[in-house]
Amino acid sequence: MVLWLLALAARAGPAVTSAGDAARVLARGVEALGGESALRSITSIERTYVEDWVDVGQGRRPWSGAPPVGNLPPHAGFDDSEAFSHLDYRGVRYYESIRHADAPNDYAVVVEAGTPERAFQTITYVREKPFYAPRDGVAFESERQRRFRRFPEGLLLAALERPESLAALGTVVEGAHRLEAIAFADTTGNLTRLYFDAATHRLVRSETVRTHRVYGDTTGDTTYGDYRRVGALELPFEVTTRVAGLPTSRLTMRAIATGSPARPQWFEPPRDFALVTPPRPEPAVESLGGGIHLIRGAYNLVFAEFRDHVLLIEAPMSEKYAADCLDLVAATVPGKPIRLVATHFHFDHVAGVRAAVARGIPILTTPDARGVIERSVASAQNLRPDALARAPRRASIEVADRSTVLDDGSQRVELYEIGPTPHVDQILVAYFPLRKLLLVADLFDVLTPELVITGVDGVALASRIDELDLDVDHIVPMHGPPVAFAQLRQGLEIRRKYEESPR
Repeated sequence: MVLWLLALAARAGPAVTSAGDAARVLARGVEALGGESALRSITSIERTYVEDWVDVGQGRRPWSGAPPVGNLPPHAGFDDSEAFSHLDYRGVRYYESIRHADAPNDYAVVVEAGTPERAFQTITYVREKPFYAPRDGVAFESERQRRFRRFPEGLLLAALERPESLAALGTVVEGAHRLEAIAFADTTGNLTRLYFDAATHRLVRSETVRTHRVYGDTTGDTTYGDYRRVGALELPFEVTTRVAGLPTSRLTMRAIATGSPARPQWFEPPRDFALVTPPRPEPAVESLGGGIHLIRGAYNLVFAEFRDHVLLIEAPMSEKYAADCLDLVAATVPGKPIRLVATHFHFDHVAGVRAAVARGIPILTTPDARGVIERSVASAQNLRPDALARAPRRASIEVADRSTVLDDGSQRVELYEIGPTPHVDQILVAYFPLRKLLLVADLFDVLTPELVITGVDGVALASRIDELDLDVDHIVPMHGPPVAFAQLRQGLEIRRKYEESPR
């Protein structure tokens, strides 16, 4: 593959010359990994590692400042998880198991498994019945590509299969290091940049350009370090993913093995399980009575009718999703202005605020979220300009008190800032006393009403509900179907069973 491209480059134009230059860099990178023969001979690779989830967009507090060098930002590192990964390159199968633990007796094991025919996720809390979520074709293909291109061997194999898309990007100097950069496009058109150390020829970083609704036009990248010999290959024992230069996770390998056979049971669904309730493919409105409405979708939103306006709680996920939800609110309650409540700063929950700002909608939120929203509104969104990028305007943001009551005689909503919690230091919940209804983001998720397990965040939530003396009949989680409040208590009992048992 490489030889014919190099020969062709000698008598072709600049595009093929660039491809030839890139092919030389790629060939040296493949050789540094162990050689093309060894790379193409991979049957499987198993990794046992610790994952330190350090996502600054999901931490206890937002972090702003220069990208860290060597150290993690404060408030960001909070989840050291034991993990095992098996990538079957011959059978195009993957299996990954991650153990998330809050305490020795308080943990859940998340499994992702996929074959060309089937893919699924299971989540098992200690010894309870596992949750089971089958993956559809689109989700499976995305997950498969992500997993097989997570590590250098998968990326270089993918680049070898796309010689016509190779392009040389020249030399990049980063501190004391010179890097040779190339790019390739996969069959779906996604462009990946690869950076090789000019001295060792090892792959040190892969990078993609992306549009981020908080950071704006930026990059996502993965860095590879601590290379060691594993059989015929040289593989990294430290892998860090970043967005806009800030870390989201770091994998530290404990062991890597090649050629180990897969276990057939890895790819079979459990015999007994609680089937996860899938979200609706498109958001839709359901009435909860009393002028309160639920938008069911990938994220659940609630909006309430007041005499002179509509209060919408949350603008999550993306600019498009938030815009679709705003359109549903306007169609359900036409002619009234909308006011938005953003519950907390986590990036997935403020990813749609730009759609609200573009429509002149004022926002009520926490002090931490205010700064993140302001940063999102000011970010450059030129690659995929949204409504706010096409017609910029300032955001109108107000910070909520620990307790904020909105009451016009026809409707009443009580907003409580109940942080700090293990999930985030500042977060708002919305209580509708006339319906005895509580809307909660992230602290209490419901995968299926068949089995509700309350995590450590739910413990903090239940404690705050008791302290506030709220009379709650039903909970609407932002993730999952609404349930009776009693199911939160039942979930606490399941948790307590293991807390009180021997380790």
